[in-house]
Amino acid sequence: MNLKAAASICFVLLLTLMTGCSNMEAEPKGWRDNLENYGITRDDFILGSEYTETNYFNNFAEFEEPQSIVRVENNIVVSDSKLHCLFVFDSNGDFIEKVGGTGNGDLEFLYPMGLAYKDDVLYVVDSGNHRIQFLSKNFEYLGEKKLNDLNSVHPYSHIEIDDDNIYLSVAENVESKYSFIYKISGQDNRVYQIGLNSVGCLRKTNDSLYFINTWEKTIAQTYNGENHLYKIEDDKLVEEFELPYGIMAKDLFFKDNYLYILDGRNSSVDKFELNGTYVETIYQCPLENNINDSDVSFLYYDEVSGNIFISIPNKSKIICISD
Repeated sequence: MNLKAAASICFVLLLTLMTGCSNMEAEPKGWRDNLENYGITRDDFILGSEYTETNYFNNFAEFEEPQSIVRVENNIVVSDSKLHCLFVFDSNGDFIEKVGGTGNGDLEFLYPMGLAYKDDVLYVVDSGNHRIQFLSKNFEYLGEKKLNDLNSVHPYSHIEIDDDNIYLSVAENVESKYSFIYKISGQDNRVYQIGLNSVGCLRKTNDSLYFINTWEKTIAQTYNGENHLYKIEDDKLVEEFELPYGIMAKDLFFKDNYLYILDGRNSSVDKFELNGTYVETIYQCPLENNINDSDVSFLYYDEVSGNIFISIPNKSKIICISD
């Protein structure tokens, strides 16, 4: 090979690398921002009228950074990551008590996040202490599971219980080497990693465990991109269907054979058919000065009351909507 041919090949390779890097650095547009390629435009954005906002918590003003919400028997429990505690309300939304406080002892928390309740046990992701605390239905300390053996320096946020297994995920942007769903086996107490580049949210429903990715990862970066609903089977992610491009899924639930997603990019709750087709938006946080500055975090559907709760930590409030 002569020097001229070698130089030409090197130039082509360099041009290819530069073009590839340029494409990867540009963040794709969201599914409501792209007016041509992804089938759904702002004109297609349907704001449903079925749900209305209610004053469920009766103007409760002590939230600082409310996060996860869960029903525990006849009560609604909310974690607050700034006050390092849990707030307990009765079925009418009236405040009952505050549980816990700052620390690393029993019934003490550092940045509590996800909550789950099963078989009279409340599971609390005590993220700052890198553990899960187990509480009784009367909010007494039962024990804990240290998370030191998880290959992650990032606090995990979402938790689900399936059989005797505990599943954890994070819905924030983290390094790919930490981007796994973690399963803590109820049989041998070992920790298993599920998926690769798996940043997203979990939901147990109808005896199945589901996961939606919040971010699409590439070698170079993480951005909003392709989104899929997966079912977790035999410690593997099995794709159910693809969702519209660019959703920042922060949480989800299923109701009446529809999928509902909390979209962090648009601060909205969107309704989809079980093939990924967009139906409507049942709630969108109001804009302030034409800017969306609501940093939504968790979504919870209470099957007993029919209420839907949306936590907005940076606004120190929880929105409750009902039909």
